[in-house]
Amino acid sequence: MAHYVPVFLKAFGVDIWWSDPVTLTWALKLFYIDSCLYLLILGLARASVLCFYIRLFPHERFCRLCYALLTIIAISTILFTVLSMVQCVPISYNWEGWKGDFGLAKCLNLNLLSWSTSAIGIAFDTTILVIPLPLVVKIRSTPRRKFYIISMFSLGIMNIISSSIRLRYNIMYGDSVNITWDYVDLIIWTGIEVATSIAVTSLPSIRLMLHRISPGVFGKFFAFGGHVEQDREQYLRTREVQNLDVEELKAKGITANSDRSRREHEDANYTSSDRSESHTSQHH
Repeated sequence: MAHYVPVFLKAFGVDIWWSDPVTLTWALKLFYIDSCLYLLILGLARASVLCFYIRLFPHERFCRLCYALLTIIAISTILFTVLSMVQCVPISYNWEGWKGDFGLAKCLNLNLLSWSTSAIGIAFDTTILVIPLPLVVKIRSTPRRKFYIISMFSLGIMNIISSSIRLRYNIMYGDSVNITWDYVDLIIWTGIEVATSIAVTSLPSIRLMLHRISPGVFGKFFAFGGHVEQDREQYLRTREVQNLDVEELKAKGITANSDRSRREHEDANYTSSDRSESHTSQHH
């Protein structure tokens, strides 16, 4: 890790013809590894946010939507990560192909792959940002605290902005012959996008940390967890009461049917007994 940044600084930011061959090879190898980790990190960040939603809002339909998104994100993350790993075969062509004497190699359309992953990622981020807003608005709290809750969730738009700006620098990806110069802006905005994703995912934990460190300062702005937890507990209690009511009604229904059957049986026996006694008295 200590050699990671120096290698990048020496290789990128200058024309490829002026780069040291050994340093350039190592830099491209790290770039290949980062391109795979980039997709994996973003996928895990989105999954983390959805898991937080499921814990925060236990509404059945909302949780089903989150689980569906989790499944789609997991499948797409695995798919695009695998495609990124095998973008060129043999794999070593990714960091040795620049020499021009590597031999036969097959590569995917890297530009199309990059645009696809970016566009789908923006769609995922937008969906994750929008789906909790109706539930957040319904949280019982003061308007001021509700404003801060919505503001915290809306910080996810920073991730969408960084991803959208990164699209501008996808144009040369996969088609450049001077990659150490043309990829600099793309690398910078990729780092910003990853950092923003991690920061947005960590916001709930940061809120709790600030509230515990200095509740007098941050309590007025971030002490809204109790309202959300109260709604969660109330929802769970309501579900438990509904289940108990259903079980009680079923039990009462069974008891009522049993009582009715018993009464009908007793009435039938009583009628039969009366008829027998009447017949006996007439015979005598």
